[in-house]
Amino acid sequence: MKIKDRIYIKEWLSLKPYKIHTTTDTYYLKLCNDVKKAIMSNVSVIVLFRYLGMRETHILCCFLTSYFEDLISKTNIWNAFVKKHTEMYGKQLPFYDLEDYYEEEINHQDACFLIWYFLNTTNDYEIISPFNEFITLLAEEVMKVFEEAWDYAPENSQLKTYYQLDEDEENFYIARNLVEKILFETYLFYPDTYFRLLDKEAQIIEDAEYNNTYNKVALLTENRDTTTHTIHTCLLSLKGSEWASEILGNDHPVSEHYKEITTKVVGFFLYKGQDERYVCLEHVASGKHFNLLKYSFDEAAKLIEIDTIVYIGLVRWRNDWWFSGTYFQEEYDDDLIQSEKKSLHQIAMVNFLDQNREERIAPIIENQHRVFKEMNGDSIIAFMPANEIDGFIKRFNNQLNLAILADQEEKEVDQKLMELPQNDNPISTKIDESEDPGLVFFNINSGVEIVYWVNSAFPLPENYFYDPDESEQDTIALITSDEISKELALYCVENFKDDLPLFKNDDTWKSYLRDFDFLLRFWKKHQYHAKYEITLSD
Repeated sequence: MKIKDRIYIKEWLSLKPYKIHTTTDTYYLKLCNDVKKAIMSNVSVIVLFRYLGMRETHILCCFLTSYFEDLISKTNIWNAFVKKHTEMYGKQLPFYDLEDYYEEEINHQDACFLIWYFLNTTNDYEIISPFNEFITLLAEEVMKVFEEAWDYAPENSQLKTYYQLDEDEENFYIARNLVEKILFETYLFYPDTYFRLLDKEAQIIEDAEYNNTYNKVALLTENRDTTTHTIHTCLLSLKGSEWASEILGNDHPVSEHYKEITTKVVGFFLYKGQDERYVCLEHVASGKHFNLLKYSFDEAAKLIEIDTIVYIGLVRWRNDWWFSGTYFQEEYDDDLIQSEKKSLHQIAMVNFLDQNREERIAPIIENQHRVFKEMNGDSIIAFMPANEIDGFIKRFNNQLNLAILADQEEKEVDQKLMELPQNDNPISTKIDESEDPGLVFFNINSGVEIVYWVNSAFPLPENYFYDPDESEQDTIALITSDEISKELALYCVENFKDDLPLFKNDDTWKSYLRDFDFLLRFWKKHQYHAKYEITLSD
C-alpha cells in the first residue's frame, strides 16, 4: 500500500472518545490498514465506490476495526446492541441467518450488518439492501483479517474506562458526559448521530454568518445539549440515555437512573426566589413550578429581583432538576409573558410531568377517533386533492365541537349545527390532474396527520389518485420518510401488502417484512415516537 493511501492515526482517533493515542492504537491502526488492503483487493470494492469515496472508505475501515477492538476490549458497545435487539425481537440481528452466530465473538453476520448500516446512514440517496452480494464478499475479506488477529489482539484498557461510571455516581454532568461520548464519540453511532450533529452545526454556523449573529458559540452549545437529550439513533430508535443504561448493564446501580432521566425542558421562566438548596422557577407558559438544584447553577447569585424573566434549560436527574444548556436574563416584559402563555409548543413541553396524562387523554382521543370515522364512512383515512384538505379539517373540527357539546348535554345542539359555518369546498369525487394528491389520516397515537404525494401506496377504490405505475415509489417514500408516522406506514403494509406492487414484485422488499419494525425504527427514528400534543387544563 502506498504511503499516501494509508489510513493515519488522526482518522483512527476520530472515532474515539479521546484524542491522544494510547499504547494499543498503533496496533489497531495497522489492523485498520490491513482491513483496507483486504477490501481493496476484492473486486467488489468497485460497487462499494458507487456509494463511498476514499475518505469515507477509510472511515468505514476504522469503523469495522473499532467493532473488533470493542469486542476485544469488552467495552460492551456492540454487545449492548445485540442484547437489546435480542430482547426486542428474539434474535441477535435483523436480516441474516443466525444459525452459526456466537455472541461476544466476531461474526460474519456482524460484519455484513455493520457495512449495511454504515452505507445506509452515510448515503441519503439510495436504500442499499443488506442482501447485496458485494456486502457479503467484502465482509468475508474483513473477517479473514479479524480471525487471524483474534487470539493475539491487545485489549485497549483505557478505552473501557470511558464507558464506565462509579456505582454511586450522582453528578448529572458526569452522567450527561457519558451520553455525549456514546452519541458523538463512539464508533457505532459515528456515521449516524455524530454526522447529524455535524450537519446541524454547519447549518447553525452558516445561518449565524448570514444573519451576522454574534452568539454563535451559545447557539452551538444549546444545540449540542438539546441534541444530547432528544436525538434518537437509527439503531432501534433509542435515545443516548437509553444506550447509556444498556451499556452500563442492568446490574449497574446508575443504569436505572438513565432510564428515568427526563426530556429537557427549555424556555422562559419567572424567578420566584431561592434558599440554600434550590432556585425556585415558574414555567411561564404552563405555570408549573420547578426547584432548580442550586449546586448546578453558577448564576444563582445574580438573581435578585422576583419575577425576573430567565431563559434556561432544565433536566431532572435522580429526582432533582439540573441546569443544562444555555441561560440568559430578560427584563420583565408583559408582551413576552402573554405570548408564552399562548404558545402550545411551550405548554406541551411539560406535558410529560402530568402523571395521569395517558388516562386523562384516552377518552379525548377515542372521541376524536369516533368523530373522524363517523364523518368519513367508518374509515380512518381520507384521500383528496391537496386544496380540499383545509375544508375537510374544518368540517372535522366542527363535528368534534358538536360532539363535545353533545357529551356535555348542552341544549339546542341542532341550532348550533345550523349556526356553524358550512364547508365551502366539499371533497370532490373527480380528479383534476393539476391537483396535488393528499390524504388525511387519523393517527391514534398523534392525532390527525396530513401527508402529500404518497396516495399510490393505498390501492383503495375511494382513492382516486391511486396509480399502479407510481405505487412502488410512493410506498417506499411512505415507509422510509422520517416525516411520516410509523402508524401510517403500518396501516398501509398491514392492510395492503398483498396488493402492493412493491411487495409482489420485489423479493427484497418482501423479505423486509420479517424485520419491519426494526426498519421503521431505522428510517423513522424520531417519528416512531410521535405522540399526541393535547394540553389539559387542571
